[in-house]
Amino acid sequence: MQIRRHSRPVAPLVAVTAIAFALRAQAAPDEIQVYIDTLLAPGERAVELHMNYVPRGATEPEYPGQVPPNHVFRITPEISWGLAPGWDMGVYIPFSFVNNEYQNGLRLDGAKLRLRRLWKPEGDGVFYGINFELAYGSYRVSPNLWRTEVRGIVGWRGGPWLLSLNPIVEIPIGPSRTDDDRVGLALNAKVAYAVTDTFAVGIEQYSDLGAATSATFGPLSGETTFAVVDFEGKGWGLNFGVGRGWTDSVDTWVVKAIVGAEF
Repeated sequence: MQIRRHSRPVAPLVAVTAIAFALRAQAAPDEIQVYIDTLLAPGERAVELHMNYVPRGATEPEYPGQVPPNHVFRITPEISWGLAPGWDMGVYIPFSFVNNEYQNGLRLDGAKLRLRRLWKPEGDGVFYGINFELAYGSYRVSPNLWRTEVRGIVGWRGGPWLLSLNPIVEIPIGPSRTDDDRVGLALNAKVAYAVTDTFAVGIEQYSDLGAATSATFGPLSGETTFAVVDFEGKGWGLNFGVGRGWTDSVDTWVVKAIVGAEF
């Protein structure tokens, strides 16, 4: 990770804690991040570690087979490779740990595969791209065993400033254990300012807009705002943020972190 390239940290597996303080029923997702203009060069490899914990959440399942999020600790390593100029891919391996009547100990929760294409025309600071994701998740954490995500990436970097926007389409595949298996929309955004070559501060906004047929901003959407810092050390990087949820459908407080390094 480089602050001037900016703040999607990449990394070998490094211990880090990202604790989600949930006053609502749902657990924090396994990945809380806005995609920007960071991309692995051909032949580069990296590992990132995403972690979260729900100290207070629902104690009863919302659908058959779910592990309620109360006191669930989630940890997700992401392994990435640079494939070719403008292309990289990654594999996520999510785990959860809890000891209660629904689950005992550490469990593998599935796997995700992503493929990203990014363009960065020289001279104008604009970047844009697209990320495709295919995920398999246990019913312990998802009402759908299979789902896909298509994420747009569009932004601008000028001097110390970075702006990035991620419109997202989420598509469940196969039968659902809930009544809602419709295509969903989300919109993530980031504004950051590089204070030095190694340290930046910023704001990240995560908006869950609901089903595509009835997408909305406001009280019926899921709105969470993070104050974040990005730091780059020698061979490693950190993205850390404290988030506040503003609507009923999201966690009230979330603390998130990603630590990593290329190798």
